[in-house]
Amino acid sequence: MAQPVVPRRSESASVRLPPHANAEVHARIMADLQGMTPDEFMVSLVQAGICTPDGKLTEHYADQGEALDAEE
Repeated sequence: MAQPVVPRRSESASVRLPPHANAEVHARIMADLQGMTPDEFMVSLVQAGICTPDGKLTEHYADQGEALDAEE
């Protein structure tokens, strides 16, 4: 079985984050992410327009160096 994309935080983690304004929605999204394989996660990034199918950031999300590298 593939490792989840987003590992579960340990209950004993030393860093405690403040509660989210939308804690219920955040918990549902995190559960979905934790259940995804790397391939499923990549598909979601492509569908959202964050990455191209070859794994590069789209122009909107790339910094100047990455955007320039993509054009070469």
